[in-house]
Amino acid sequence: MNNQNEISYPNISHMDTKLKQKKSSHKKLFFGIIGLIIVALVALIIGFIVVNRNNKINSRTFMIYMVGSNLESENGLGTVDLDGIDYNEMDNQNINVVLIAGGSKSWDNNYIDSSETSIYELTANGFEKVKQQNLQSMGSANVLSNFLTYVYKNYKTDQYDLIFWNHGGAILGSEFDELYDNAFLSLSDMKNALSNSPFNGRNKLETVMFSTCLNGSIEVADVFKDYAKYLVASEEVTIGTSIEGDLHFINEITTNDSSYDVAFKYINAYKNKINNYKDRYKAYYGKSNYIYSTYSIVDLSNVKKLETAVNDFFNDIDVTNNYNAIAKVRSNLYQYGYTNGGDPSYDMVDLYNLVDGLKDLSSSKAQKVLDCFENTVLYNYATNEKSRGMSIYFPYHADKDSKKYLLSLYNHFKSFQSYNTFISKFHSIQTTSSNSYTYRSNPVKVNNSDIESDFTLEMTDEQKASYAKAAYIVFRDNKDGTFLPVYYGNEVTVNGNLLSARIQDRQLKITSNTSDLENILTLHETETTDEYIKYDTVVILQNISEWNFDVARLSLVYDKSQNTIKAGSAILVEKGEYIPNTVAADMNDYTSVAFGNYSYKILDVNGNYNENWESNGTYKGIEVDIGNFDFKLHNFDDGYDYYCVFKIWDTYNKAYYSQLVKMN
Repeated sequence: MNNQNEISYPNISHMDTKLKQKKSSHKKLFFGIIGLIIVALVALIIGFIVVNRNNKINSRTFMIYMVGSNLESENGLGTVDLDGIDYNEMDNQNINVVLIAGGSKSWDNNYIDSSETSIYELTANGFEKVKQQNLQSMGSANVLSNFLTYVYKNYKTDQYDLIFWNHGGAILGSEFDELYDNAFLSLSDMKNALSNSPFNGRNKLETVMFSTCLNGSIEVADVFKDYAKYLVASEEVTIGTSIEGDLHFINEITTNDSSYDVAFKYINAYKNKINNYKDRYKAYYGKSNYIYSTYSIVDLSNVKKLETAVNDFFNDIDVTNNYNAIAKVRSNLYQYGYTNGGDPSYDMVDLYNLVDGLKDLSSSKAQKVLDCFENTVLYNYATNEKSRGMSIYFPYHADKDSKKYLLSLYNHFKSFQSYNTFISKFHSIQTTSSNSYTYRSNPVKVNNSDIESDFTLEMTDEQKASYAKAAYIVFRDNKDGTFLPVYYGNEVTVNGNLLSARIQDRQLKITSNTSDLENILTLHETETTDEYIKYDTVVILQNISEWNFDVARLSLVYDKSQNTIKAGSAILVEKGEYIPNTVAADMNDYTSVAFGNYSYKILDVNGNYNENWESNGTYKGIEVDIGNFDFKLHNFDDGYDYYCVFKIWDTYNKAYYSQLVKMN
């Protein structure tokens, strides 16, 4: 009975052990989960720091879109740039370099096939073909988008950078393919290509770098603002040399570099290339060198705000009632790709200087633009004071057909509607005005003792109101019916209604150090500062042994304090090219240089000044050995008669000549 009524208890010690095991298991699971959360948070924080602390990276792919064109086929500049990238010198564990190359009749290397448009990867053995493709136009948006897609799918890295290499055409675009007629990537093509690539959303390119001319504009920035973080481009014509390129900056990129650092290193490489060219030229000639150069880094995240400020400012300006004031500012702005002997068609000017010049027309809104500009252009390298880092299109100097085409093109830039209305109104007034003043009958004075000038013209009040700028030309009477233009000067001052030009010490002779040969040069004044005056003159570079002759534009610099002329850079000239030339001559490639001039019949049969005299000319020149020549500045006291004339532009960009006056 006791056995029947005996209560059987479970094994308490066994239950306690299981309970402890269960509690321990829960405890381990709890702390395990907490641990995983902590690890995940730590990883997330570290990742955030790695990615966001100055945009530090672990791996990067550079995509080079290289259209060789005549830069490669005639000068080998593409190969020079590619050969500068050293696989063993760069961080090849974390960096890829992928290239698509085409658009050139020939290449100065054995790895790019000009009959294809293939893709190459930089390896320990150099550039090797990784995707063979038939010949295609590099001016096709599909070729660009397909290249970007291929690289993204086959080269998985944390960051991607795109480099455009070719000629640049400002708002026209770039990537001019010499194998196809009129083939180039317009800005619309570039935008379409990016929108159809993997880089069309939050997955932005880190940098877009233009190894081209003139693409440092707000219009180009507008195209890429949704597809990249930084734009690296030049307002001015860029310079290529056979001495070195600038893509070797890739050798210096590390995993600690931010995208801004990458952009800065590219610009620094370009700057060093220019300086090395200067040093080489200086060592050869014993002279200094002056080259216009610009490059900037644009924060594309701020471009939209800048565009809004620009539209707001120009929308506030009454073009009709302020036309003359606007035109005077515009006519005196430095124009990229034109001021130094290039093509006037582009009509690109510095955005900051344009707004600053017009700020009196809407001061508060102008200041907003300038503030936004400063926040958008993060870094600006410029060898002259006229460049602040971003240009804008403003039609003025181009011919009628060019302006018509570019203005129609501008209608596609939806981000600039108010500005587009502004320049369209301005253009309409400029081209339809019937204003026509003559300066022929104005009194002209020579060597006026009351004014620090050698040549003075007095304008009427009406002429002064529409006056924009002036230049002057000094002619020598050769005593044979022809006249030699010895000097084109831009240094004209305005004091009240008086135009004044200082023309003393404005004649230059080139002399040979090994013979008695000498010749008067025709000088074109291109820049004036407090320290120097920069001139251009055309020369023929010669290497008789290789039967090599090249026409070049040689820069000469007059040092005001030393009263001396120094030789500067020589840029090769190509006639008939719509795109500006960018190739600097290496003087070591030549044995001699021919300095010359042209004389003209500037008087008609009645002895009156012929404004179309530049249509005829007779050449005279001398040839001197490279390094064995010198310059001599002197006044107009060599027994010849000299004459001077003003060339005056009004606010409608119409040119007029004053009387041709004999100098004392």
